[in-house]
Amino acid sequence: MTTTDTTTPGDTIQEYAHAVGKRLAKVVSAAIKDAGVSRQDITEATGIPRSTLSRRLTGRGHSFFLYELVVIGRVIGVDPSAFIRAAEDGAR
Repeated sequence: MTTTDTTTPGDTIQEYAHAVGKRLAKVVSAAIKDAGVSRQDITEATGIPRSTLSRRLTGRGHSFFLYELVVIGRVIGVDPSAFIRAAEDGAR
């Protein structure tokens, strides 16, 4: 797979999932920025350690867990399913 966050029809499910995970990091990061909330505010409100949040938002390591998307969404007023839809749409 290339370093882009898009996939082609021949990609494996693992490659597709990786692309969605990378895109999800960008989507959530942009949503947090658009909401005018700092990463520190997110860590304090959600209990997600700052180092973990940083890794998730930069696409390093594991992608977000569902509960993380739910609590971040609640803090910034975004339906967590919107994160997933946007990431999946961007990875196609």
